[in-house]
Amino acid sequence: MTTTDHGTGTFEEILQGFAAKLVQLRIGRGDPSLRVIQRRARDEKLDALSPSVLSAVFNGERLPKVDFVMALVRVLMLRDEHGEEQPLVSRRDPALKPWRDEWTRLKSLEPSRRTRTPLRTPPITFLVVPQWGSRPPGPA
Repeated sequence: MTTTDHGTGTFEEILQGFAAKLVQLRIGRGDPSLRVIQRRARDEKLDALSPSVLSAVFNGERLPKVDFVMALVRVLMLRDEHGEEQPLVSRRDPALKPWRDEWTRLKSLEPSRRTRTPLRTPPITFLVVPQWGSRPPGPA
């Protein structure tokens, strides 16, 4: 990621753009499967990167925590554009700054989570059914 897009749009549109950049990084680093990414993260003792969350992130369905994004980018950077192994970059590596900046921008645009208000339950009413014996009243 070399530049940050400062365009306008809805949070969802900007999130989709961020996801597309992550997909491009993934493809540029050999397009590892979600399981391979998970295994590499575990091998490097980074945050757990579950395949289900990875899928949601690559599809632009959610914005994970910044530590997840940084771990993901660091794992993807374990291979260069030629597929050769690279050492794990430091958490403070300048190459991570654009990713952190983009995440920070997205987080500031993320709609706040509404606090859930308890549902108002309607008052309970009882239906009283009269007892008429064996048959209800009516024409005989």
